[in-house]
Amino acid sequence: MAQYYSLQPLDEVASQMDSKWGADRLPRLVSVKTATRFGSALNRLNNAIDSDDHKEVEKRAKILILGWRAMDAEAEEMGAAPVDPKPLASWRDDDGNPYALFQDTAEAIAYSKSEDGDGVRVITLKEVSRIVGYFESKTPVSEVRGVFGGAEIITIN
Repeated sequence: MAQYYSLQPLDEVASQMDSKWGADRLPRLVSVKTATRFGSALNRLNNAIDSDDHKEVEKRAKILILGWRAMDAEAEEMGAAPVDPKPLASWRDDDGNPYALFQDTAEAIAYSKSEDGDGVRVITLKEVSRIVGYFESKTPVSEVRGVFGGAEIITIN
């Protein structure tokens, strides 16, 4: 239980950084050296948790808080822009369910956590390509469109 309380401040800072920069995005915005140091510190924290070493967990959590703040400062210094979760498109399906399409996962997650994203089904371009690829492998939609130019998918069985 002591580990839980040691990790709460770290979780709060991590959540703030994910809200600002997007989930798992900040390490990609900083130098390789900084990202590597952060990854190493995270690995050490995980080892301390696995070892059930409460004092080491507390020490490593404090170090990671500094690491998050250092990455935040470096990203700003490098001119990186915080995540701006504006959908590329939004729509409602035939049943009235709202959807929003995003460039990447960080934007999609940030939007889904925002007030605007409440109840909206978010999807990324990568997910769309995976879905299309899956259905293309089952039913050659492009072949159908080749025969019937301008054909529209109405239902999928």
